[in-house]
Amino acid sequence: QESARVYLGRGQAYLGLRQAAKATQDFQAALALQPNDLLTLEELARAQTLSGQAQAALDTLETALGIATSDLDRSAVFVLRAQAHESLQDWPAALADWNRVVSLRAVDNQTLGLASDRVNALSVMLTPTSSGTASPAATSTATP
Repeated sequence: QESARVYLGRGQAYLGLRQAAKATQDFQAALALQPNDLLTLEELARAQTLSGQAQAALDTLETALGIATSDLDRSAVFVLRAQAHESLQDWPAALADWNRVVSLRAVDNQTLGLASDRVNALSVMLTPTSSGTASPAATSTATP
């Protein structure tokens, strides 16, 4: 367990330096020693999203949701999952996860404010215009 924490700590340091590949390696090493550690799964998902592996992050976060036991834990996973969906430009799935964060209300005010802002922005973006199509932003390749 101590070795897993060493890998976790070093992975977090790499993640802070935006060295996602090295962080991913350390988080995977930590999970090999302690497979059901929620924090390590969350950090791995962050690194995967940062390195452009958002689909892998979604898979990691499904595992994390399976072991999250509190609304606070689930909210943290939903935030990360919403961000991974946004990275993939899956706006409806991102909106659904941001809505989950808001409805659980188990996060700090700053995160709740972020979630509310994302819900509002994505709702506007996904609202059909009078021509029956999504607003121009919804078809843009830019991340909101």
